[in-house]
Amino acid sequence: MKEVTANDIDRLNLGILVLGSLGVLLVMKEFKFFFSFAVASAIMALNFRILKKIIEGGLLSGTVAKKSLIITLPLKFLALAGAVVVVLKFGDINVPFFLFGLSTVFLSVIVYHAYNLVHPVFKRRQNHGA
Repeated sequence: MKEVTANDIDRLNLGILVLGSLGVLLVMKEFKFFFSFAVASAIMALNFRILKKIIEGGLLSGTVAKKSLIITLPLKFLALAGAVVVVLKFGDINVPFFLFGLSTVFLSVIVYHAYNLVHPVFKRRQNHGA
């Protein structure tokens, strides 16, 4: 099975952000639904990207700066929680579309793994099962 890279998940997540936002705008035809999905999805994409940089910079480099992790991770969490609170308090949002937007990273992981499971089958069919 192919190794999962954070870059693949990040790229797929941005694709879901763009295509999902356009899909919501075309289907629902109301800005409130589009805004709810797009803002939540953008928050999660930014969260994933920041976590990826923290892990690549701190944990994978070999020298773990525990003080910076103790400071960086809680600050990132507080910023994420603050962004969600500000959007919920001051934004005119639709809660189900906001929650669906928050789940885009999970959806991109599911789509990535489903594609990797099905992709070898299609390659074999192109070679007539050989």
